[in-house]
Amino acid sequence: MQVEDNFYILNISTGVGSRTMRTVKREEKRRFGRLADLWAALINLMGFQTYRLDVTIECKQTRFRALEVMVANSKIIGLKSLQLDPGIRMDDGKLNVCRLYADNLTEFIKLAISIVLGKQRETPNVFCLEAMREVEIRCREKNLPVQGDGDLIGRLPIVVKLRPKALHIVVPTISNA
Repeated sequence: MQVEDNFYILNISTGVGSRTMRTVKREEKRRFGRLADLWAALINLMGFQTYRLDVTIECKQTRFRALEVMVANSKIIGLKSLQLDPGIRMDDGKLNVCRLYADNLTEFIKLAISIVLGKQRETPNVFCLEAMREVEIRCREKNLPVQGDGDLIGRLPIVVKLRPKALHIVVPTISNA
């Protein structure tokens, strides 16, 4: 995925997750690891602030409210056990644009349980669309941060372009010895 001159592999998102990243200091991440992010996310989620977002996929605009909108190239979100949608694959030549929504404690609990149990497709709190070329995300709220692969990369509006085979990734081979 390309945003301006930079490339990302896993996901790009905006909403409560990127707001959380903005509040967690580097020292806290080093000291507590992912727990620092999870704690900050829990505190931010208690406010259940949703955002009205305009998302354009392949020139077709959609407007909705969401806690988080994620453009995903990988099903894993943060921790290996947390998966956005089991059907998302890095090698399928498309992006998945997912809306995560909850506006009260009951809906948030349903959302969290569905993600933990791998039943995202069974809840209306997670809704995913596919993109083949480009996704643009806008919001009336000023200064809504955007994260890419776990780092803050800017603010809305943002355009994410799919760039198949733009990067070569070297991984170790599995030894049968």
